[in-house]
Amino acid sequence: MTTPTRLTGSFAVSELDQLPDPDAEETAEWQASLEAVVRNAGPERAVYLMRRGARERYGLRG
Repeated sequence: MTTPTRLTGSFAVSELDQLPDPDAEETAEWQASLEAVVRNAGPERAVYLMRRGARERYGLRG
């Protein structure tokens, strides 16, 4: 099953973005951490960390 997405500006928006955030504080912490990685190590590093986390948790490739 895939989540439908649409492009808005430079961001892809999915149906998940329309759901209420069950833990807004944790989400804000994750966002701040990822923004710090982007600032200090670049967007490629942030993408790498997200992919690695997903791969380890869900056995995804990429």
